[in-house]
Amino acid sequence: VFVGGFADAHAPTASVASLVDAGRLPVSAMYLPLLLALGSNTASKCALAWGTGGHRFAAYIIPAQVLILLLMGTAACFQQQL
Repeated sequence: VFVGGFADAHAPTASVASLVDAGRLPVSAMYLPLLLALGSNTASKCALAWGTGGHRFAAYIIPAQVLILLLMGTAACFQQQL
């Protein structure tokens, strides 16, 4: 899931969702693989932003990407507590 997230976050996310739907993965265990896929996708986006646009472009992209990932992680934590 982590490696798959580097290129595309949708495929690993759909894979985890299908495992949950088939009953092979409990709902309570889906958050870590999802966050790993999204985290690796965020890392690749940040690296591409830095590599292609330089530090000025990356200064806009990286904080936004990190904020999105933190908010998704926070939502996952709250969801597990319900």
